Amino acid sequence: MHTSRASAQAAGRIGGLTRAATAPTPQAMTQAATDASWELFRQRVRDVMPEITDPADIDRRAKLLERAEMARRSAKGQRVRRLKRELARLEADLGTPHDAAAAELG
Repeated sequence: MHTSRASAQAAGRIGGLTRAATAPTPQAMTQAATDASWELFRQRVRDVMPEITDPADIDRRAKLLERAEMARRSAKGQRVRRLKRELARLEADLGTPHDAAAAELG
């Protein structure tokens, strides 16, 4: 069955509101995902350095990996935003692709 975009958005909104209303706290809604993400960082430390067994040291290194990942995502976002600005400038200078096609067709 094909669902329209508006129907999908409405269903998502209803589901999100229901989930928010039934969760004990806002943090509880995302706790499972947060825990899973944190465990991935801890596992990366264990994979790279299996000789480290101290939980505090594993957590410290996992936190560093998490910070590195956030910095990597931030840099990627900055690049994407810069490219979007450049694209918008080029489109403004050249006209939109639709305008160019229409001009060619006369």
